[in-house]
Amino acid sequence: MDFIKDWILTPRNKLSLESCLFITGNSGIGKSYRINKLCNELDLFIININSYNCYTSKQLTDLLFKSFVSSLIQQLTLNTQQKVIIIDEFETLLSFDSTMNIHLFNFLSTSHKHIPIICIVSNNIKLGEIKKNVCSMNCQI
Repeated sequence: MDFIKDWILTPRNKLSLESCLFITGNSGIGKSYRINKLCNELDLFIININSYNCYTSKQLTDLLFKSFVSSLIQQLTLNTQQKVIIIDEFETLLSFDSTMNIHLFNFLSTSHKHIPIICIVSNNIKLGEIKKNVCSMNCQI
């Protein structure tokens, strides 16, 4: 978890392929729990993207874009926490729309400011082009 903590806290100016980290592991080992716990310990403003709020590539792109603009809730509450985006069960999102990985890859190539994006996936997922170009690691719990 120290690697993930260091990765989140590493300052970056602009969104890039290095802004996304894939956490992989078997189902039910606590990947989502541990990442959420770490983000809470670091006092980060967590933006969750999952099968409850996203099931098309258009929605993914829209949610990512909205995450990068100032949050109304953060402004109203004078919350200055650093943001982190957690895309949970990415393999489920891919089962809804097989182009989500391409849209995520394309979004990482935009000129937005950096916000860490953590994708949580099971071991048996095939990510194609995004896996070749984005930092990837196995979550060892």
